[in-house]
Amino acid sequence: MKNEQKQEHFLRKSDVAGIIAERTGVTKKVAEQVIGEMLEVIKESLAEGTTVELHYFGKIGAVRRESRIARNPTTGETVEVPARFVPHIKWAKAVREATSAREV
Repeated sequence: MKNEQKQEHFLRKSDVAGIIAERTGVTKKVAEQVIGEMLEVIKESLAEGTTVELHYFGKIGAVRRESRIARNPTTGETVEVPARFVPHIKWAKAVREATSAREV
C-alpha cells in the first residue's frame, strides 16, 4: 500500500503579484510594491491598535490574551506569561462560504 502524502499548495507574494499583474495590466514589480505597502499599512495599523476591514475579505485586528501561568515542559518550572495582544482575522462571509464549498 502506497503512502499518500498531503500536498500543500502555497501562493507566495510574488505569485499573487504575478496574478494581479496579469489581471490589471500593471507590471509584476508594481504589483509587488502595492502588496508590500498594503501589508505595511496593515502591520502599522495593528501596532497602533486599529482594526483593518477589507470588504468581502475580513477584519484584521488584535485581541488581548490575559496573563497566565504556564509550565516549562523541560524543567517543570512554572512561569508567568504576561498579557499581550495577538493578531486575529475574522473572515468575511464570502470567504468562509468559498472555503467551505471546497471538496474534502
